[in-house]
Amino acid sequence: MLNFLAYYLHDFDPIIFSLGPIKARWYGFAYLLGFLAAYMLIRKLARVGMLRLPLERVSDLVLNCCIFGVLLGGRFGYVLFYDLPNKLRFHETPLLWDFSSSLPFWGVLRVTEGGMSAHGGVIFTILTLIWFARKYRSRGASLVNIGDAACMVVPIGLCFGRIANFINGELYGHITRVPWAVKFPSELYSPTNGANEIAEPQVAQMQSAVGHYLGEHWQNLTTQQLQDFLANHPTISHNLTEQFGHLTLKNAQQLDAVKQWLGTELCLNPNQIFSSDIARWWEHSSGAFHDLLRTQFDLILHPRHPSQLYEALLEGILLFLIVWLIGWFWRKEGMAGGAFLTFYPVMRIIGEQFRVGDSTGIIANIPISLGVAYSIPMMILGLTYWAYWIRRNRKTVWVPPPASS
Repeated sequence: MLNFLAYYLHDFDPIIFSLGPIKARWYGFAYLLGFLAAYMLIRKLARVGMLRLPLERVSDLVLNCCIFGVLLGGRFGYVLFYDLPNKLRFHETPLLWDFSSSLPFWGVLRVTEGGMSAHGGVIFTILTLIWFARKYRSRGASLVNIGDAACMVVPIGLCFGRIANFINGELYGHITRVPWAVKFPSELYSPTNGANEIAEPQVAQMQSAVGHYLGEHWQNLTTQQLQDFLANHPTISHNLTEQFGHLTLKNAQQLDAVKQWLGTELCLNPNQIFSSDIARWWEHSSGAFHDLLRTQFDLILHPRHPSQLYEALLEGILLFLIVWLIGWFWRKEGMAGGAFLTFYPVMRIIGEQFRVGDSTGIIANIPISLGVAYSIPMMILGLTYWAYWIRRNRKTVWVPPPASS
């Protein structure tokens, strides 16, 4: 069993999805698998002659789409489409023009503040394809043809991206009682779209339980956990420095003294334990401490729809089957691209019904999420694009490239 999943299932009790010490590696690995799968499928399309692009340029196409379309486009899409309108609504400084004297200087680069946008990724990928097609026009590249090939494989990347969201415990769904409901610890320390639905008495209950445990079992605190806490509490760190001298935490006697003092302090004043402290301890915990945190999470967290997995099935697997089959059997230019631009927003709108969205009502005071709001015009444009190419009689013949000598 992977140790980033700590769960139990008794009589349909909700699963507790936990952060584990290898969470970050699996999160990145999911994205890497998506890029690799897209590369293999694009290469297959070039080999059978669907993609009219030399095989040696396939890696360039995938690399450019991944960097400029998915990564940069997804990030700027979040900054422009989600962070900007929400920050302006509450008269806060958007990440787009938020600069500081500490690294990273530009708010856009603070990836811990918000994530990425699929709609932004789509737009920037289209721009990347336009540039790529113009660059290799002399080699037979066509924007519509490259766009069709890209749309046939993009859903696989979306699938792995949603799995990465699930691993990271972000973008979770509404409260539910379905047998496959999941409890996400991130609801406490990083609630999706700021929707905090845990009552203060429940938070205080967890703080008290953790403080009492550390008061009795201070010796179980690891050096990493201690460093994480002190980095988050400069005042306590300063007080400890005045009492014990420079905190090297390498001297066993000093380390035990600091642990014991901290355990006693947190037992007496558990309200000093922040949700961010619990997040770091949860990520690095093991043994009895991990069991305590899991038990407390089970008491205060809500069972929720694993909406990330729903979206992985809708925007990933189902959309892939639809677009791939249309592109493979309906050998006409614009078919795969039109199908993707039409059906992706449909799948997104369905998935948004289960997900905790940013229903701010900033668009004509209509309480719909921005994901739905951006999907509606995309669907209209997709239908228009698809109808245009359906009416054109441009059947294509796939001609595999000549075998290499």
